[in-house]
Amino acid sequence: MCRLPDLGEADIDMALLNRTLWGYDKNSPPTLPMKVEVSVYNTLVTDIDPVNQKVTLDVYFRGHWEDARLKFSSSAMKEMRTSDGKTIARIWRPDFFFQSLETRPHTFPTDNQHILIGQDGSITFSRRVSHAWKKVSSTEDTIQLRPRGVAFNDEGVRNQEFRLPLVSMSHKILETGTGRYSLVSVDYKLARNPHRYILGSFVPVYLAVLVAYLTMWIQKSSLSARMLLLGMLLLAVMVVAQSAQNNMHKTPASTAMDWKLWISFSFILGALVECVAMEYFEGTKGMPGVTSRMETISRLAYPILYVLFLIIYWISCAA
Repeated sequence: MCRLPDLGEADIDMALLNRTLWGYDKNSPPTLPMKVEVSVYNTLVTDIDPVNQKVTLDVYFRGHWEDARLKFSSSAMKEMRTSDGKTIARIWRPDFFFQSLETRPHTFPTDNQHILIGQDGSITFSRRVSHAWKKVSSTEDTIQLRPRGVAFNDEGVRNQEFRLPLVSMSHKILETGTGRYSLVSVDYKLARNPHRYILGSFVPVYLAVLVAYLTMWIQKSSLSARMLLLGMLLLAVMVVAQSAQNNMHKTPASTAMDWKLWISFSFILGALVECVAMEYFEGTKGMPGVTSRMETISRLAYPILYVLFLIIYWISCAA
């Protein structure tokens, strides 16, 4: 990554630039082969849509090269710069391509581009663009961009739902049917923060399962109250599961969450079935011995089986 010149405010001597561009052919490259350096700076993550698997970022893309035809000599100016689109259109520029769902240059309220020309013919071309990527997974994915906040500190650009655990840059050779092309790949990992799902889904479900287990210690004389409480817990878990499904698209990660929610739901349902069975044997059949054994087995098996399920679940997710 090259060091960028300071693109501060400066007035351009239009007469000097017009003289430099006199007889200039914008359709011909300065030389062949050309060495072009690029740098990308992320200014803002404008939108993260996990349901539609789409992320949009605003970046400043800059290209750096040398054009000996634009050398100039001036004691008053070390460099020429302009943001005028018509003037920039008169200068040869490399063809830059972006591999993303959508790339849109910023043109409002003006065409957001800038060019700087040094006395030695070195050129820096800068343009602000928006990139949109599709198929961002629900846990972690890689997209070709380097994030760097330039207007805010770390606290100002922190996203509560996503994090960036890894940033890397590499140079590759892309081979296609039309030839070999030089490719600069700037990648970073976009990963979800698990806190939202732990607080919004896992903690309520864990509490519901715990309360369902505690109802097994309520006296048999309050079986009606136990069944009412377990029914409310079932409704609560169904709402949590439906909310989690609506906020995530269907991927292996969300399927694992579905298994977690619905198996927890089945444990609460099992506690309700046990309560109904106790009511049946206690009141209808008059078999208190059966209900006592059933209650003892349920109090032991319920927590052991659920803890065993959690161990298997988290080992499978970590694998």
